[in-house]
Amino acid sequence: MLSHQLKSLTDLRHNPLLISRLAVSDGPVYILNRSRPAGVFISAEQYERMLDTIEDLLDGVEIRKIEKTPKNKRNWTPHKQLMQELGL
Repeated sequence: MLSHQLKSLTDLRHNPLLISRLAVSDGPVYILNRSRPAGVFISAEQYERMLDTIEDLLDGVEIRKIEKTPKNKRNWTPHKQLMQELGL
């Protein structure tokens, strides 16, 4: 599990640069409003990794759906037609 910091909205208002630095160096920073989670700060790198992981997982789900469809029932576009549609 990722380590995380807890900070208040007041901390964020008073020192946003600190919150940003903590997110980059120590992982997620949970922002609390009246002791309840209001948001999470993460580094841009962590965010991009999360998006890549989600995209990979969704691609895997789509591939599994295609693999379960019988080959004669799949809606394939012939290579020649695809190249024409792409203007290549």
